[in-house]
Amino acid sequence: MICKQACRNFITLIENGQRQPYCGKKDSAVRQLYLSGKTARAVEEDRLSSIRSLTISDHDGEELVDFEKCKMLRVLDVENCKKVEDTDLQKICKLLYLNYLNLRGTNVKTLPSKAAKLHYLQILDMRETSANIELPMEVLILGQLVHLFGRFKLPPELSKVGTGHTLVKLLERESKLKTFAGFVLDGCNGFQHIMSAITTLRKVKFWSRSTQGNKLVQCLVPSLQKRFTEDSALDSLSIDFGNDSIDFLDSLQGPCALESIKLHGKLTRLPDFFLKGGFLVPKLPKIEVMEGAMPVLESLQLFSQNIQGLDVSAVKCLHHLKEVTLRSSIDAQTMRFWEDEAKKHKNRPTIVVAQSQNT
Repeated sequence: MICKQACRNFITLIENGQRQPYCGKKDSAVRQLYLSGKTARAVEEDRLSSIRSLTISDHDGEELVDFEKCKMLRVLDVENCKKVEDTDLQKICKLLYLNYLNLRGTNVKTLPSKAAKLHYLQILDMRETSANIELPMEVLILGQLVHLFGRFKLPPELSKVGTGHTLVKLLERESKLKTFAGFVLDGCNGFQHIMSAITTLRKVKFWSRSTQGNKLVQCLVPSLQKRFTEDSALDSLSIDFGNDSIDFLDSLQGPCALESIKLHGKLTRLPDFFLKGGFLVPKLPKIEVMEGAMPVLESLQLFSQNIQGLDVSAVKCLHHLKEVTLRSSIDAQTMRFWEDEAKKHKNRPTIVVAQSQNT
């Protein structure tokens, strides 16, 4: 696909500093640039200003392009480029027309407040960077930001009564955020402000790694039950408590408009959720699937390491089931049980084996 696009002069492909011969005329303008391998002097500096899209893959050189020169850049993808650091991000924040920024797996450790200058930014991906990056308020209220991925500490200002109220008003008026996956609750109770103000949220993930954070979740999550009803846009919730126990979910049992719930922690049982989709936990507690539960479910994904809590015969109650996904670590006998039960089902759902699940 890359070669076809290069031949049509849609992208320019440069490997180890050499422009590939099938990438159109050498003196033609560069709009979409794909760099692979060593990038030193890969493209002349006077041509960087014409680039609209830049992807750097498998970088092993000592130099990157001068991001500050790419003044018209809309798309920047530097996933897993370890040479990208905070100093580079300072330059990237000057690219005022940027729509998409992928910093996943880089060595970036902070998110500067000057990122608020990226008024056209719609997608920001900072997963697999520093463990917890503080999220500036100025970035949180970016009016065009739709999807935010990473592991962020909420702004401490959210905990202050006056400032928190002001921010809520700004979020209500400006935010178009649909994905916030995710943020760390420890040390800040701004979670409630976020959830009450951003009504467009569809997917939320949060972590808690302290007693303080766990107590905060136990107090706040039950009050959010109205966000799980048909009137809310929210359809996906992920909670990661590490190795601590999750013992407050009973308050959320009953009809629920969520399509997906992902839980990580110690559970003794699951409440009686009636989901449109499915759920994910490290170890499934005892689960009974009643006739009529999850009536529109088509795909059941069980990435838990231990799924003994769910009787394989439960699939007969899921009348629209078309696919079941299991981890590759499932033992052979359990796999045979699921395959045999799938053959008995009227839809004969497909059994899919997955290596891992990134949440």
